[in-house]
Amino acid sequence: MALLAERAGDRVTREELHALLWSGKDFGDFEQGLNNTVRELRGVLGDSATEPVYIETLPRLGYRLIVPVEARHGANEPDAATNSGPAPAISASAPGALPLAEAGTDLQRLSRRENERIATSSTHKLRNALLGMAAVCALAAGTAIYWSHLRSPTTQAGEHVMVAVLPFANLTGDASQEYFSDGLTEELISHLGHDASRDFGVIARTSVMHYKNSHSGMDEIADALHVQYALEGSVRRDAQNLRVSVELVDRHGRTLWSREYDRSGADPLAIQSEIADAISGEIRTTLGKRLAISDRKIPTAAPAVSVGGYDFYLRGMYFLNKRNVEALKTAVSYFDQSIAKDPSYAPAYAGLSDCYALLKGYSANASEEYATKAKDAAQEALRLDPNLAEAHTAMALILQNRDWEWDAAEKEFQKAIVLNPNYATAHHWYAEHLAYRGRFDEAFAEIETARRVDPLSLIIATDRGVMLYYARRYDESLTQFESVRAMDPSFGRATMAIFPAIQNKANEESLKFLEQGYRSSGTSAWYWANSAYVNGRTGNQKKAAESIAKLKALNAEQELDPALFVVAYIGVGDNDRAVECLERALKQRSNLLTALKVDPIYDPLRQDERFKQVVRQIHLDR
Repeated sequence: MALLAERAGDRVTREELHALLWSGKDFGDFEQGLNNTVRELRGVLGDSATEPVYIETLPRLGYRLIVPVEARHGANEPDAATNSGPAPAISASAPGALPLAEAGTDLQRLSRRENERIATSSTHKLRNALLGMAAVCALAAGTAIYWSHLRSPTTQAGEHVMVAVLPFANLTGDASQEYFSDGLTEELISHLGHDASRDFGVIARTSVMHYKNSHSGMDEIADALHVQYALEGSVRRDAQNLRVSVELVDRHGRTLWSREYDRSGADPLAIQSEIADAISGEIRTTLGKRLAISDRKIPTAAPAVSVGGYDFYLRGMYFLNKRNVEALKTAVSYFDQSIAKDPSYAPAYAGLSDCYALLKGYSANASEEYATKAKDAAQEALRLDPNLAEAHTAMALILQNRDWEWDAAEKEFQKAIVLNPNYATAHHWYAEHLAYRGRFDEAFAEIETARRVDPLSLIIATDRGVMLYYARRYDESLTQFESVRAMDPSFGRATMAIFPAIQNKANEESLKFLEQGYRSSGTSAWYWANSAYVNGRTGNQKKAAESIAKLKALNAEQELDPALFVVAYIGVGDNDRAVECLERALKQRSNLLTALKVDPIYDPLRQDERFKQVVRQIHLDR
């Protein structure tokens, strides 16, 4: 705590903590020891890893104290035996911070307990250090309370500021020009995303596109996206000339500055990139004085893409984000067309890789074809642009789902986040990766970062519900799924609510969610596997058997991933057959095994030695 307080607001890396506190000592599992230590500190402070007030986790990097702290030490403590004299005086640097005595009764009790315990100690130095720690903890509580009351829509030092680039209006009168206004929106989000820092971030495209052609007021948009500022703009163009008008407004719609950019020329995408550079520079100038906006420039390959190629790419991204089998296949078609027009455009290969990787699981297809195509596309994206965050994220997913190379996958996720801290998908999939490995504190911190960047993303919100289920927080999981259904009742993956409902013995709810799954996806293989599980668990063995028969009939037409039969047989209590199917899924390198370590559905199999062997072979026993 003292180390974090000394560098409040700055990152303290795990390596620094190891060198300073554990250097030269063998404590066995340092990583687990450090995680436990931070967890105990949070317990003392009443802090949360997912919504931190005091200690922020920087996944796999370190930690940061996120309240302002200033320590002022008085005279040295007298001998412990006398237990008298002034204690070190510590105050907050923020004006009006609460005095130490008002910082919180729990921490006051901690301080008294430490005083009583230390009074019996013969080590004067240890007494001072521990009293200092208790005082710093109390100070952190007081300043956090003060800071939480101080926060307002006005930018404050240390506040994380979010900007939304709202969809640019196409004022050309020609609907075929929408690609240009949408492309400019995308370019600006990308440019500003590379400026992201601990104080500054940009809302992702999938969330801002909810407001395309919207008449919502700025206050409403700011509340929905949790932003303090927005960039609004419009595009006018004819055969030779282009005018882009932009303005930066605060959450109340007040204009901070406005500009007009007039250009002429025949290369609209080059002009688009030039204007994006200029506008992102304007925002850095306007907000950078108050925020730690990065001025780093990650070298990337030239975006060698034509108008048509880029248009197909944008269409592919739109369908990729729908997250169902038919939409993913449509996205593949658009990415293929983008690549056909511009074979050196790396983002299209990264998008194609994501589609194939997701299709492997969503379609429940046993074939290796999708996984092979996903890896080939990811490798090509990296070859074309080694500094493309999307390419590293795509490769990370393959290393995790197909190859079960967990450490290598984690390094790819981390590299993607360094290259583009504002890429929501990298944070999202890295959060899932951490959850699969049982590192839930880090996982929830990472998914919160993804949600902050892309607050209206249905898939990010849904997968947070899945992670809560993995963490066995079933009530919270069901609440999360309910919020997703409120946004879009037809979103198929939200029917994962079946599983926390079953664990909560909410049989009627689970049957309701099963019916919703039927309406959203029809009688797919996933539907029949889930039907067998739910009906088996709720006592309707006849329907469960009928569902397994339906699943077998589909398997006769086209071989399914054996992992679906694992779910079905667990539902009817046939654990031997479930394990046999699990072993077949292992041989076929099923990407549905990634949750084997944490998914409660597998609890009936955990004592079986064959199950333990499968866990070892996919390297999840660590």
